[in-house]
Amino acid sequence: MYSAQKTMDLPFLEASALRAGERPELCRVSLPEFQQFLLEYQGELWAVDRLQVQEFMLSFLRDPLREIEEPYFFLDEFVTFLFSKENSVWNSQLDAVCPDTMNNPLSHYWISSSHNTYLTGDQFSSESSLEAYARCLRMGCRCIELDCWDGPDGMPVIYHGHTLTTKIKFSDVLHTIKEHAFVASEYPVILSIEDHCSIAQQRNMAQYFKKVLGDTLLTKPVDIAADGLPSPNQLKRKILIKHKKLAEGSAYEEVPTSVMYSENDISNSIKNGILYLEDPVNHEWYPHYFVLTSSKIYYSEETSSDQGNEDEEEPKE
Repeated sequence: MYSAQKTMDLPFLEASALRAGERPELCRVSLPEFQQFLLEYQGELWAVDRLQVQEFMLSFLRDPLREIEEPYFFLDEFVTFLFSKENSVWNSQLDAVCPDTMNNPLSHYWISSSHNTYLTGDQFSSESSLEAYARCLRMGCRCIELDCWDGPDGMPVIYHGHTLTTKIKFSDVLHTIKEHAFVASEYPVILSIEDHCSIAQQRNMAQYFKKVLGDTLLTKPVDIAADGLPSPNQLKRKILIKHKKLAEGSAYEEVPTSVMYSENDISNSIKNGILYLEDPVNHEWYPHYFVLTSSKIYYSEETSSDQGNEDEEEPKE
């Protein structure tokens, strides 16, 4: 948990911290304080009923030893609540999908999407993982991202380019997608391709899309006569590719990544390597990995000798 989350500007948290004194682990949010928070900060009108708030806290804690008349949250539990589905702005009553309403063009819907799907942590030095794709798809995500870069043996790899993130094979990602695409839902899966590959490796990508995904890959219009996009119902159990497409008959050419992708994406680096920074305490110079974009410089908090440390911190700007 980040320290900033533990020091939120909420009066009842300050009062609780004062009561705990030198024992921060004893910092608690009482039933009246939580009820006040729900009413004044969250605007939850149902919280006027103290008994309902009590039942809510007990159901969230799910701890038989904490089933008391005046339940409370420890600070970590309160912060966990803030980031939980129970505190979501989304109305869970609207979760159910009605097939009768899924006949409009695909562009008429909000689509659950994932950015940098392959990463398990920050976009600077974390692990890329097949499990991240499986988890997103099984959670119901319908649009996932593949950052493709030239790899060995003519086949692309997926990672956050020009960074310390690890690489995974493009072919392995496709097999994972095929296995998990329609476990949670039969509605279409969109593969958003951030393509940094050469034309030669793009051709290999196209072949593997067809080879691995087979009939699930949408390669032609559902209805040639249609003047709009197909509906989710028409696209059930289909995988769509979102990518730049060359016009028929046009010459092959590389598409500059600066045109296709955000300048703030650190995979679009102007320069990257080792940056030496002076320690303000001992005045020693230590090497840090850095990435320079057109508008910002990012560097790792740990020195290069610490890269093997499991407790990696996010890059600074």
